[in-house]
Amino acid sequence: MSSTPRRKRHHQQNNSANHAHPPSQAHQRTRSQHLAAQAAVSANQITSDYESDTASYMAAHAALPNPALAQRSNDEINITVLRRYIPSLTQIYSIASNAVVYAYDSTSDVAGFEKANIEGPLFTCQLNSSEVQNSVFILNRKSTDNLRLDLATVTNFEQSGDMLYIETMGSNGEPKVWGLYIHDSSDNRRETHTSAILRLWHATKEALVLQAQMMQQSLQQGGGRQININDLLKR
Repeated sequence: MSSTPRRKRHHQQNNSANHAHPPSQAHQRTRSQHLAAQAAVSANQITSDYESDTASYMAAHAALPNPALAQRSNDEINITVLRRYIPSLTQIYSIASNAVVYAYDSTSDVAGFEKANIEGPLFTCQLNSSEVQNSVFILNRKSTDNLRLDLATVTNFEQSGDMLYIETMGSNGEPKVWGLYIHDSSDNRRETHTSAILRLWHATKEALVLQAQMMQQSLQQGGGRQININDLLKR
């Protein structure tokens, strides 16, 4: 008998509370949406670090291919690289994958060739579109001291066995002798590069002789229009 009134009083209190504080449906929807958003963020939250962020960024922002670069030939790329060292470079005739440079030392007790600490790819090239400005250039892998031999200063070539010996006239007027060992391979023959160097050297010498003759002729004629050696060679 006593339990029934207590249940009635509790039910009445709940009814009075419901009448005193009516629920707001808009508030419930807003709170539910907020809780759902927080749950989604918590479920998907990952630990961020530099490498993962960078990888994600790079994947989302992949570099587009450069059509101009794709269309460039190997020769154009090589010329661009070599122009950092020889700005006047205009053409490459041959490229050897590797060459070792020796220098003749006549000052030691036992005169002979010693390694010059120069080794790397060898380029036979033309400068300034001039018939008399041709060079052999070795891009040194061992240091920043590259070797450039202007063929106009070469006084003699000699090939002996696997070595190519080059005699040049130094800036002080004294001769300097170099030895080049060009590595040989089935797809990059040593003979190809030695022949290219010798052929270009002979062409340089002939152009120098012709240039000297034309200059002498111009002086004998008492001046006049300056003669361009390139125009003469194109005739």
